[in-house]
Amino acid sequence: MAKLKYREGDELRLIDDCAAHCLRQKVQSFSEDGDCRYRGPNGLSCAIGWLMTDEDARRCEGKAAEEMDVLQAAGIAGDLARVAQDIQEIHDHFKPRYWHSRFRRLRNLWEEELNREDAV
Repeated sequence: MAKLKYREGDELRLIDDCAAHCLRQKVQSFSEDGDCRYRGPNGLSCAIGWLMTDEDARRCEGKAAEEMDVLQAAGIAGDLARVAQDIQEIHDHFKPRYWHSRFRRLRNLWEEELNREDAV
């Protein structure tokens, strides 16, 4: 299990870090069959997969980003499952040319939600 890198309160940092990875990589991490992969060919990794070791990524293949063992392998606290799922969906379902605007929108939505929680 990876050391916990992201805890409650780190939602925006998690979005920023994963977005930066995806925007640097500029391509989706897919298998030769077109399936999303935590680790793809040529050293590619997905939005959450880059936080894992190669061994953990292999062990987690086929599991959703919000599953507890995937979160643990990536060093993400369980209470951030929803944001991890949101991040991974951008990688999996949108072409890289849309990532910048999608990650910005996701960050804004989470920032608004966190501000609402703070106001209560």
